[in-house]
Amino acid sequence: MKSKKKIVLINPFLVRLRRNLRAILKEAYFVEINHLRALNQLYIDKITPDYKLSSSQRKRRRYISRKENELMASYHRSILVCVFGPLCVTTEGTSDLLDMDKVWFPFFDGWMCLPCYEHIIKRKQMHVTQEDLEPSFHITRLLRKEFEDNNF
Repeated sequence: MKSKKKIVLINPFLVRLRRNLRAILKEAYFVEINHLRALNQLYIDKITPDYKLSSSQRKRRRYISRKENELMASYHRSILVCVFGPLCVTTEGTSDLLDMDKVWFPFFDGWMCLPCYEHIIKRKQMHVTQEDLEPSFHITRLLRKEFEDNNF
């Protein structure tokens, strides 16, 4: 998606369905990530000064670590969490992100909760420059720019 897309549900049945599907996806993520971490820990526990992993074991451990990293990256870009993570406006309150309406934000290649989106829109309407934005947003943007410049 190249432009911002807002997903807002009004029908209570669809809201409940969305919440349940997101809860299932979130639970599946945590089950799988815990499984991968347990497998990785088995290989870590085997390593001692007297015993080193064989080449096939090292290869399998790298594969597991790669899968774990891919899964974590997918989760943090998914609609299950706000793209701002711990800096999200809703983390200050008690609201649950599974119930939230989300907005696709192409700059971050992820979903943003509606309160964060409205917070940014209000700042744009006040004609605030990028430098005037809160430091966390500015740092995230700088990191993303550096990442794109270095072609990682």
